[in-house]
Amino acid sequence: MSFKRRKPKLDTTSKRVQYELAAQLNKMCKVLDKRYQINYGGCCYLAYCIAELLEKDGFNFSLVVFDDRYDMSKFTELSELPETMMHYAIVFDDDSVNGDLINCDDDDFDYSHQSFKVSAKDIIKYYNNNPWNSQYSTACNGLIKLFIECTYHEFADSIH
Repeated sequence: MSFKRRKPKLDTTSKRVQYELAAQLNKMCKVLDKRYQINYGGCCYLAYCIAELLEKDGFNFSLVVFDDRYDMSKFTELSELPETMMHYAIVFDDDSVNGDLINCDDDDFDYSHQSFKVSAKDIIKYYNNNPWNSQYSTACNGLIKLFIECTYHEFADSIH
């Protein structure tokens, strides 16, 4: 007989859970941006880390991509993007930007944006196949992932 404690899953359809989780992750994103400059070349990797956790718990999410050089509405697939774009964020719910956004500021909406229904695997493949701003050190990726996982699991433990 195993005595391993099974953690109940988060209520992935609860708007309150989504809002509170987004708020916790956004606080962490601000700290990570100040310390590691994730929004200068690491925001796509950050989106992957968050997407991976959301996927494991069964949340519905999309990747929102922002850019000031292209009309983003012309793209229907992440793989169609001609180069790396200006910013990447995660949104809960559906493929619109009406849900709770993670690692996104209001001024990001000054730019063209498009949401893509993708998996964490799609995001990391895209990340690995594109060049990124060298201002962000990819040597920090492991640490970034650890911070995000700790914040996520701390939130999940507190909600039960």
